[in-house]
Amino acid sequence: MTKILIIDDDPLQVELTCAYLTHAGYQALGAVNPYEGVAVFTRERPDIVLCDLAMPGGGGLAVLDEIQKTSPFTPFVVVSGTNDLTQAVGAIKRGAWDYLLKPLAGYELLAPLFDRLLERAALLRQNAAYQEHLEELVQERTTELVQQLKEKDVLLAEVHHRVKNNLQLLLSLLELEREVPVNGEAQKARDRWERTLRTMALVQEELHSAYEGAAVALQPFLANLIQHTLMEKNWRRDAEFDLRVSPSYETPGRSLALGLVVSMLLVEVVPPKKAWKLEVSLETGKKGKMTLCVVPLGGRWSAQTEARWPPSITNLVTAIGGAFHFEAGKNQVVVVID
Repeated sequence: MTKILIIDDDPLQVELTCAYLTHAGYQALGAVNPYEGVAVFTRERPDIVLCDLAMPGGGGLAVLDEIQKTSPFTPFVVVSGTNDLTQAVGAIKRGAWDYLLKPLAGYELLAPLFDRLLERAALLRQNAAYQEHLEELVQERTTELVQQLKEKDVLLAEVHHRVKNNLQLLLSLLELEREVPVNGEAQKARDRWERTLRTMALVQEELHSAYEGAAVALQPFLANLIQHTLMEKNWRRDAEFDLRVSPSYETPGRSLALGLVVSMLLVEVVPPKKAWKLEVSLETGKKGKMTLCVVPLGGRWSAQTEARWPPSITNLVTAIGGAFHFEAGKNQVVVVID
């Protein structure tokens, strides 16, 4: 049974309204001042409140403020004996749901009003419950994703650690092999393998540092990679590099392949005996197509002396579905990766 609370400083008005509502099938509750009204509301938790706007002791707006603190979805209707619309607008702004004038034109108008108010209150409560449930679902999903990212970070750290150890082991074995005398070609092959492994170790280290969640930030990844490669070759003092990469992210796999290509190309640079500059640019086109351009200004490529590019570079580019081009006139290497 729907509970209706009537608050009015006129006891007769309260008695008459309660009698009609009881006869109409409602459970009617009455209060003759604001304090009693708030007390009855707190105790009985009615479904709708009809409250006189002008009463001694704070009036209907004071009651409205108190009820809204604990029950914002309870319909609150203010009733006034004046035709001042300013009061009506002020009450609605404060949170009243509707406004009635005394004397009421007819009690029979209350039932349709109550039905409309209860329907609106039910919708508001349903929406609030949905929002609360949605927030709980979002929070739960966020917690799950955070946990998955933490687990993924731990796994990646473990993979990085193992790859790093394996590369170091291979480098140690190659170092031991240096005690075995070999001919010139074998020595060149051994030196090239050692350079390749060191390059892979450097790329792996920088890739792990640049990894952000599920992708790799290319600009800081390539910048650190180039800088550390120049330092490894003892070129950092005489060389400066210009890196042009638009802010973008790539998958770890494509980033690793790109980093290996860049590092292997830098190993093949023959620097001059004076200050020089390295230009590296990377453009990402439609459908993720990447175009890498490397130009050693003032330097040259070892392939120009040996008349061929190392198979380790050309094979790597082919393996990742790319195309390798050397433009002799511009002294630049262009690698296109689909």
